[in-house]
Amino acid sequence: MSRWDIDPSGVRSVVSRTIDRAERFEEQARSYEQALGSAAQASGSQIVGQALVDFATSNAQAFQFLVDRTSRVVNGAIDATAAYLDGDLTMAGTAQRNAAS
Repeated sequence: MSRWDIDPSGVRSVVSRTIDRAERFEEQARSYEQALGSAAQASGSQIVGQALVDFATSNAQAFQFLVDRTSRVVNGAIDATAAYLDGDLTMAGTAQRNAAS
């Protein structure tokens, strides 16, 4: 039996834990948004409220980047592992056919 350089169950475990953490991050992002809204209202100041809105707006792109990057990394790990396994099976099949001829 050949030895795998990539441990598919290990990749699956890491991907699963990453998805769990990412889902928690989404919960925190919703909480952050609610807290900013509450802070803006509680301040009683239009200037402070606008500053909080501006702060949230200027950081929205960074938060979206984190979400997008996490998704790409997870999908990349899944795709790369699948390609590795497919390639290894193809090489094994080729080796068996060559050995038989």
